[in-house]
Amino acid sequence: METFVGRRPDGTECRHIDGNKLNNRLENLEWTTHKINELDKYKHGTIMRGSKNGYAKLIEKDICKIRELWETGEYTQWRLANKFGVGQFCIWSIIHRRSWKHVKG
Repeated sequence: METFVGRRPDGTECRHIDGNKLNNRLENLEWTTHKINELDKYKHGTIMRGSKNGYAKLIEKDICKIRELWETGEYTQWRLANKFGVGQFCIWSIIHRRSWKHVKG
């Protein structure tokens, strides 16, 4: 962008309008705010959430199973945490849909 458009204005960063970081055609680039760039991740489906996140210990299938087991009333949060190798607060966040919101199960 700086080569073809000029110096980056303060408080902005380069945006790939179509979400493809390999598409560096000038008509696909613009200066924008960090907030807009982050919102684009949802729009383009490139946000690193769930199992796409390299730090995730669980996958979507686990989330469905955790919620299913919790609904039976036979498992405590601590028991689920031990079963899946995560902390109790992680389980709380999953069953109360504070995390893994995109998983419908």
